[in-house]
Amino acid sequence: IHSKNYPKNYEDHDDCYWYIEVEKNFVIKLQFIEFDVEAHFDCVMDYIKVFDGDSEEDRVLLNHCGRALPSPPSLLSTGNKMLVRMKIDGGMSAKGFLANYTIVSCGGLLEHPFGNLSTPGYPTSYPLSTSCEWHISLGYGESIELTVISYDIESSYNCTYDYV
Repeated sequence: IHSKNYPKNYEDHDDCYWYIEVEKNFVIKLQFIEFDVEAHFDCVMDYIKVFDGDSEEDRVLLNHCGRALPSPPSLLSTGNKMLVRMKIDGGMSAKGFLANYTIVSCGGLLEHPFGNLSTPGYPTSYPLSTSCEWHISLGYGESIELTVISYDIESSYNCTYDYV
């Protein structure tokens, strides 16, 4: 997805929405490739907001402006829906943004103090070409304790095939 007119500058006074929905039981990974939006100290002039769901009432995953890529440049939804909003005022214009999204068959954003991670179909073998990515979000001063209960993946020299 990209801003209107990309890679040329976007227009003044615009308000654009991108609604991304994938199949149930999948999550969305949004990766920013380029980011060039008018900078303001609290991003109230021109900005990109990404919501973890299909509404602006859902949790904000990103509120960003300026020329630097967001850090981290990729975002994961907790479910199968994501909303991207680009709000533009009447000030200066810039290129906007370029991002791509992929469907993730497993993984997602974890925000609860306790939980379990597993590959699809566990305890049976995971499917071929499976790629899982989890992002764990913690509060200030919190830490993670990860306990591996069961681990069975294909072994290869230097982990060139399967790895954790």
